[in-house]
Amino acid sequence: MFETWIAEAIESGCLEPNATTLATVDHQTGRVSGRIILLKDVSEQNGFIWYTNYNSQKGVDLELSSPYASLTFWWPE
Repeated sequence: MFETWIAEAIESGCLEPNATTLATVDHQTGRVSGRIILLKDVSEQNGFIWYTNYNSQKGVDLELSSPYASLTFWWPE
């Protein structure tokens, strides 16, 4: 379903259709942290793919706190 949605966002002329908010949980405080990232690829086999430094806050959060995250896309067009 997502592939259909992003294709529609691209066709509509959305400025950055691959821009998304990634939310993770801090492994020490338990607080949620969100930041804008660029989605690089998506596939049924591998899921959502983006590039990160594994020593970054989001990399540490995903490794030490929880392997789960939230992605939110906003396409105003």
